[in-house]
Formats: sequence, C-alpha cells, structure tokens
Amino acid sequence: MKNRPSSRYWWPLLGVLLVSRLLVLLSLLWLTPDLKLLSFSPQQPLTLGVDDLVGRPVVVEARSANGQPRPLTYTFVGCPPVQVSVSALRQYELQPCANLQLPRRVTLASAPEIQIVYAGLTALGAGQGNLLRLLFAGLDTKRLTEVHELFLHELSPGERLLHNAYNWDARWYLSIARFGYFYDDYLAQTRQYSNAAFYPLLPTLGAMLAALSGLPPEVTLLGLVQVLSVASGLLLFQLALVLGRAPSEGFAAVALYALFPTSFFLSIPYTESLYVTLSILVFLGLRTRWGPVAAVLSVLTRSTGVVHGPVLLLQGGGSLRQRLLRGASVGVGLLGFAAWLELKLGEPLAFVNAQDAWRQPLRPGSGLQHLLDAVLLGPIWRLVGRLENWSLDWVSVNLAVALLVLLTLLTCYRRLPRPLRLYTLLALGLPYFTFASSRVEMISFSRFVLAAYPLFLVWGQLLHQRPVLLAGVAALCSILLALSSALFGGGAFLG
Repeated sequence: MKNRPSSRYWWPLLGVLLVSRLLVLLSLLWLTPDLKLLSFSPQQPLTLGVDDLVGRPVVVEARSANGQPRPLTYTFVGCPPVQVSVSALRQYELQPCANLQLPRRVTLASAPEIQIVYAGLTALGAGQGNLLRLLFAGLDTKRLTEVHELFLHELSPGERLLHNAYNWDARWYLSIARFGYFYDDYLAQTRQYSNAAFYPLLPTLGAMLAALSGLPPEVTLLGLVQVLSVASGLLLFQLALVLGRAPSEGFAAVALYALFPTSFFLSIPYTESLYVTLSILVFLGLRTRWGPVAAVLSVLTRSTGVVHGPVLLLQGGGSLRQRLLRGASVGVGLLGFAAWLELKLGEPLAFVNAQDAWRQPLRPGSGLQHLLDAVLLGPIWRLVGRLENWSLDWVSVNLAVALLVLLTLLTCYRRLPRPLRLYTLLALGLPYFTFASSRVEMISFSRFVLAAYPLFLVWGQLLHQRPVLLAGVAALCSILLALSSALFGGGAFLG
C-alpha cells in the first residue's frame, strides 16, 4: 500500500516543532543575561555571578492570614535577629548586617498565622513576578510554617532556566501547583492580588505530574508545556488535513505557528499550549461528543474557552436541541470551577472577584466608555501614536502583528470554513474588547494571536508555494522569537 502524501511531512514537522522549542529554551538560558541587541533590551542587564548574588537583598513574599500584623523574624549568619511586621501580601525586604558571613544563609521564623509564598532575591528591573528563588525551595503554606533555612548560591544552568521561565503569570500558576488557591474576604475587600484569578487545569496537571513523578512542580509544569506545544503543532497539521488542505499548506502553517515571535509563550508555564491543544480538539470533534468535552476543559484552562460555546451552538450540526446542549457545555466548566472554589475557599466567584484586583487599577472608567473606545479602534490608534520615534521594539512588533491580522481578516477571511471564521473573530475580539482602554491594552495582542491559530492556516496557504519567501519569513520570525524569549526571561512584560 502506498504511503499517503502527508506521511512524509510528519518527521520534518516534528523537527521544526522541536527545534523551535529548543530555540526558546536556549534563548531563555543564554541570551537573557547580556542581551543588548537593537532596542530589545531589558530594563537592566541581568548577571548571575556570585558577586551579584551577594550584593542583592533577600525578599520574602508573605501575608498574614487575617490581615493583622504578625511578626516574622529573620537571621543572617553572623548577624543578630531582626523582626519585621507582616500584614498584607507583598514583598518584604530582609537586610543583612555589616558582619554578614559568606556564603550567605538566612533563617526565617514566622508566626503560625503567616503564609510565606516565595523567598528569593530582588529582581533587577524585572517587574512584578520575577523573583530569583533560592534553590526554588517551596515554603509550605499549608503547614502554617515554622523555621526555614535558605542558602544563596550561584545558579546552575537548570536553575537559571527555571528562574527565567517563571515570570509574570507563570509564577502565579506555579503558586497554584505548589500551594493551591489562596483567597479570603480581606484580600477581596482590599483588592489585593490572589492566585484565584487564574484558571485551574494547567497548574492542576502540573501538580498531579509532580505527585506522580516526585519532581518539583516547577519542573513538571515546564516539561508539560513543552509536550503540549509540540502536540498543538501536530494537531494543527492534522486540522489542515481534515479541512482538505495540501500537506505543504499544513506544514507551512505549523512552521509559522512554531516560529511566531510570541510562540515562546507555548514553552513557558502559561496556558497557551494547553489551550490551543484543546481548542483544536474541539474542531476535530465538532460533531461528536468529544468536541464539547474539549470545550469544557478549555474553559477550565483560560477564559477565552467560552468562545467555543457560540461555535458549538451555531456550527456544530445536528438538531436544535443537540446544538443547544453542545453550546451550553462550556458553562459546565465554569460551574464546576465555581463549585470547587465554594468547596475549597467558601466563595464560588473568587475567580471573578480576584480579577477585579488587576482590572480596576489597569482600566479606569465605565464599561460603555471602554466599548465605544474599542469600536472606534482607540487601542490601535494609540499604538500607532507611540511610534513617533520608530524603533524595533515590542510596540512595533505588536503594531505589525495587529496590521497583519487586520489585513488578513479583510482580504482572506473566506479562506477559512465558517466555524473557524467565527472562532477566530471571537478569539481575537474577546481580549481586544476586554483590554481596550487599559494600560496594557495592545501589549498582549501578539500573544493572543496564538489562540487565533486559524490565521496560521491562512498564512500557510498563502506562502506554501513560495518557498523562498516562506524561508525568509521563518528566518525573521526565528530572530524575533529568540529576542522576545530573552526579553521575557529578563523580566520584560510582553503579554
């Protein structure tokens, strides 16, 4: 029996996916410390030598369970004990004395009411969330902790990779995998950040793998997203074949997807790789029972999963009753999450309330103002306005991607089947309208394009018969991918 034409593409496809993931990991590991290319540079270059470690203060991120001040005592070897008062969840800096002995070691003794979430070194201009954790030691909030000893040391390559990968949202997912959710009335009333704002499926899978393997959650989470990123690319190729596309089109689409400048989000502990995998499974099982199952799991992964509801309702086929049941299935995920939060935290809407802590300071004004601003393309015009002095920076990348997406939707929209057209509009529209008028409105747009993966099928169709142009685009994307990976590793907020 002859091999199908698509069979010869699978191994090259797997090679592209693996090489692109390796490019991201090596960029996180080796490019981050001394990145000085064009205007792509972190706020301050990071160095990880012993001298640098000695000069940086230790911080502890902790909170008092009831919001009332409680004592935390720390002792550096060679120094007298010092007591700080811990109340709200924030970073508390621990200062050594002049007689500090090297190598540094610090002992923490806390009141039972104090929950210690992280301990590490202050980051150099790396923004919220980037702490260099000592030995990546987990301080168990469930045991209402006693005494912990932390040792400062020069990072091994593996530790440096973990440090650079766990920035921003990745750190919150790690906190769920390691400690579970934390949320209470005091946090809600004072609008403090809580990990209850993040959806449970990815960290739960990471915690399960950690329990089964005995490895720390930071290792299992990072390993999990590598597997899922490859799986999402293979499924995207399969989706192209199911749609009747030529194998060369599917290969080009996956290559562009794997090398897209923000595809580093597929290889760090964010939800992109898991979400895209589940979303493609929705369409592969659109008219079967497995489509709604994948849709439910996608809702447990990130909020964008709700857009599968209208797709299943309007494009799922079958009788009206069947389509209504499929469309309503996404609500099962939200209800299940709410029921679980009620059981664990006593507040079924903790994930909604916790998100207000981010939303309120970032998006002042009324909902009507935000809607009107989004309809009038205010975020895009403001993005253009920031390019008065053009340079190759993240604003330029986001503007270029936004214009490319807009041009694709205007000229090539009908190249996609109706279910994928509807999904693409909803997958882009939901975050666009959600973040319009906020302080981070278009910064994350390039990241959200990954969730609108049908666009890559269109771009693959346009370029698969132009191998030279495809190779040039892939080379440019590879350079931007390496740079953006390194920027993220240095603590820059890229989405």
